[in-house]
Amino acid sequence: MRASHWRSATLLVVGELACSHDVGGAGSQSTDTTASMTASETSSSAPSSSSSSDSTFNASATSVDSEASTSAPAVCGNGIVEAGEQCDGAEIAGLPCPAACAFAPGEELWMTRVGEVGVAEFDGGIAVDDDGVVFVGGFWFDENAVFSARVSRLEPDGTWTWSRSSSSDDPGQGHTYLAVAVDAAADRVIAVGEVGNVCAVELWTRAGEMEWAVTHDPGGEGAKYQAESVIVMPDDRILVACAQQDPVGVNPLRLLEYDVTGELLSSTVIDDPTPSPSNIIAGTRLARSSDGERFAFGCTTLAAAPFDAWLRVFRSPSEPLWDQIADGPADFDVDTYAQVAFAPDNSVVAVGTFHDESSDIWVHAFEADGAPKWTAIYSDPVFEDVGGGVAIGADGSVFAHGYTRVDTAGDVDHWLRKYDPAGVVMWTQTWGDPDSSFSWDYGRELAIDPDGFVLTLGTAYTPDGEQDVIVRKIAP
Repeated sequence: MRASHWRSATLLVVGELACSHDVGGAGSQSTDTTASMTASETSSSAPSSSSSSDSTFNASATSVDSEASTSAPAVCGNGIVEAGEQCDGAEIAGLPCPAACAFAPGEELWMTRVGEVGVAEFDGGIAVDDDGVVFVGGFWFDENAVFSARVSRLEPDGTWTWSRSSSSDDPGQGHTYLAVAVDAAADRVIAVGEVGNVCAVELWTRAGEMEWAVTHDPGGEGAKYQAESVIVMPDDRILVACAQQDPVGVNPLRLLEYDVTGELLSSTVIDDPTPSPSNIIAGTRLARSSDGERFAFGCTTLAAAPFDAWLRVFRSPSEPLWDQIADGPADFDVDTYAQVAFAPDNSVVAVGTFHDESSDIWVHAFEADGAPKWTAIYSDPVFEDVGGGVAIGADGSVFAHGYTRVDTAGDVDHWLRKYDPAGVVMWTQTWGDPDSSFSWDYGRELAIDPDGFVLTLGTAYTPDGEQDVIVRKIAP
């Protein structure tokens, strides 16, 4: 049995944390070791007073280990897609509609490899537009170790239609895309990353034409920066998280706001919740609520204990609403939130990794006011497990993604699990490379398309050096 250790801070206006106290017994937690099913791959407004609270949340583990079907009854065969149906008669994702008008929960509709033969490819974010078109960011390097950024487009049926690269001949000006966002209404795809140790932001049309590219250097001798995440906000604003790669002082994270022409509108410094000379904020992933009134990030931060997971929710860059810090049970551990997502009611779920005897996946759900809602843990009793992504369906269902080591030889498989809105396990899937008896398959971010299907992003590579970005479309 494990306990998660929490420190929360509710912020009414920007200010220093104060009035700390300890509480316990809020929320619920589950330790979950449900056996995975294996699927084969297929081809192609703020109050005026300043106040805050700081608390510790300890929850005992209880078992939530049941699985249930997510299929809903529906009238099938009348050619109308009704409640509970994913299709009725026509093709979906390029595949014939099943006789039951719905795919099996967790069924893989397609898998696409994005990458060139013999080139090591790295994933760097996934986004899907209102038409179900998928955009993937990433980067690769050639035999001269020159890094090039890549953004790719996949159609709803998984067809890889184009990729665009941005690079430099100067090895010292390596270029990566670490995240992407899409705004279909404005026909734009934003890719962010790093160019020569400064933050880079580039805008492409959905047809693959570059509109502009800008860089931002916050300054500082010897400092290196990279844009780690991006979201599209209301009023045609683009919000970018710019992190310092090798911090030598405080305030290494900045939230940058751009307009649609690439002009920098504002730069807001984000403090570690317990600022210190070694203040580190890394792996920041932004998320936006469906109404655009809130955004959040999850990351790793040097907080009360070394490298805790940190979640902060905002109304604007200068108006944080609440925080949560999660500390795993190990004394000298690295705990992370890899991705966060908003539910329709503005509750938030974060997925990441904590360390005990080995690494385990944790899923933390919070109410809209930051109160802990439920926790689930996936722990292989022998091997390490790593959480990489989360997405929330229109009905509040939670999808957690990552990877799990499956044997003593070091084989690693993609891992995907669905929870109902209360945190009960619905189904689990894992995938390995069918073309190799030994491979590493790493799961990372998630996205949900307009029809509720799950898009998973990761990489797969084998000891012979072949490494590709992997995108899968999964039935909910």
